[in-house]
Amino acid sequence: MGISLFPEHGRDGDELPQRADFAMYAAKRSGKNRIVEFSADLGNAARERITLEGELRRAIAEGEISIEYQPEFDLANRTIVRFEALARWNHAQMGAVSPQRFIPVAEESGLIIPLGASIMERACRAAVGWQREQGQAVPVAVNVSSVEFAQSSFVADVKEILRRTGLEPRLLQIELTESATLTGMDRAATVMQDLKKMGVSLALDELRHWILLPELSAQAGVRCD
Repeated sequence: MGISLFPEHGRDGDELPQRADFAMYAAKRSGKNRIVEFSADLGNAARERITLEGELRRAIAEGEISIEYQPEFDLANRTIVRFEALARWNHAQMGAVSPQRFIPVAEESGLIIPLGASIMERACRAAVGWQREQGQAVPVAVNVSSVEFAQSSFVADVKEILRRTGLEPRLLQIELTESATLTGMDRAATVMQDLKKMGVSLALDELRHWILLPELSAQAGVRCD
């Protein structure tokens, strides 16, 4: 719940509800089940977030989000085991915007859906290009947020991306972020099993998932990083 008070936080019918909204979003970001009262700092943070969301929406539409590929090496064999696709945003005025800053905004606004799909497709195309140019198949890992994972079309979308790009499913690894499997355990298990049947590999970013969800991990053949 977000609260704004008359006359401390506003004196008209437009200003008060807007500032109550600012406080409500702050309550959500704090973990929900909270009551937050509006403050000047919240107003500044909300305006910054609105600006960032608008710029992010434009950046996605104009293809401004780039990808860096971080290699993972097997030192014993001196080979590259896989590449991890990492989203990067270099804004003309703001400079390099940290993923820790823009990814949460993308998740809250729903922009993570088109952004995540774009990152996955571009990463798959890159992996196909590496195999063609180097004659060596190297897997690519893509991070998937809980928002993306919760989409009813997620498995079908992954299948379609693989079809369009021509990447073998075994060369795509989906890395599930911290909360992706914690909402709707039965559905999570089903989705993970469907991906495994397609040949796509899965990894969990946090060790505690392996501890908390041993049955789920075993059923879906999930690797824990």
